[in-house]
Order: sequence, then C-alpha cells, then structure tokens
Amino acid sequence: MGTVERSIAVNDVNSWLDYKKVSPSKRQANEQSIETMVNAIEDGDLVVNEDKTLTLTLKIPVTGEVKFDTLVFQPRIPVETLHNSLGGVKATDVDARLLAHVSALTSKGKALIKKLDTEDYDVARAIATFFL
Repeated sequence: MGTVERSIAVNDVNSWLDYKKVSPSKRQANEQSIETMVNAIEDGDLVVNEDKTLTLTLKIPVTGEVKFDTLVFQPRIPVETLHNSLGGVKATDVDARLLAHVSALTSKGKALIKKLDTEDYDVARAIATFFL
C-alpha cells in the first residue's frame, strides 16, 4: 500500500501533464509512463512540487565521488539545453536520447545518470517520455 492515495497521485500527474499541455493522444500513447509516475507518487518516491518541478527520491542513492539521493526535474526544457545534451547521440538511439533528456531535465551529467539503479531510472525515463 502506498503512502499517497491513488486518486491524489493520479490528480498530481494529470496536473503536471496539464501544465505541460500534453495532448490527450500523447497521454493515451504513453499510458505506461503515466502509470509508472502515478505508482512512484503513491510510493512516496515522486513529488509534483507547486512550481511543477518533479522531485524523485532515489530508492538506491548514487554513491561514489559524486553522491546524490534525489533528482529534480524541470517542467520545461529550452531547446539549447536539450541540444547540448543530445550532442553525439544518434537520432535512432532511443535509449541514449532518453538518457540525454533525463540529463538535461535534471542538470546532472549523463555519466551520473548512468549510475542510477534501474528502479529509479524507470521513473526518470517515464518522466522524460513527455519531452520527446
């Protein structure tokens, strides 16, 4: 059982998607990503902040030279920032594109994002899906 009621989690995700002006067709095409985000909110791992940033508390904190236990995702991303992050990424490499989007959204280098545990990266990818 989650720490946040499902109805609240669904409302939070819909509020974020509304803020981003995500179309109904894109929502329908990405239902699994929405479900992943809702589940993360229910579990208390993801929070939609008042300014529509998203804070993901990592289940498995990143350790090493650079340590962090949260990621903050911006609700909007300038093309210039995304372009810089996508440098050297092939248009056909979906995994690398998602990684670059997560990096740009969180202002964390791609090398650091690669250190995320798959449990945390699944939520990060779900968020990044709505920026493709």
